[in-house]
Amino acid sequence: MRRPRLVLLLAVLVLVAGCATRASDSFVKVKLGMTKADLRHTLGEPAKVKMVRFPGHTRSYEIWEYMMVPATPT
Repeated sequence: MRRPRLVLLLAVLVLVAGCATRASDSFVKVKLGMTKADLRHTLGEPAKVKMVRFPGHTRSYEIWEYMMVPATPT
């Protein structure tokens, strides 16, 4: 009983893995320690910039929003 479930699960995982997109995003090029100027050069200008304060935090964080469109439709 256990083996057919495992085989079915593996078959579903193989089928779902084929649905993953192969588009390469620029976010792979983001490295720890990059400056804002480096990020703008790598990713371009963000579509929207806003300051957000999360509950329990004493400072605000700058959030850059991008409208990244994959090279291939999903």
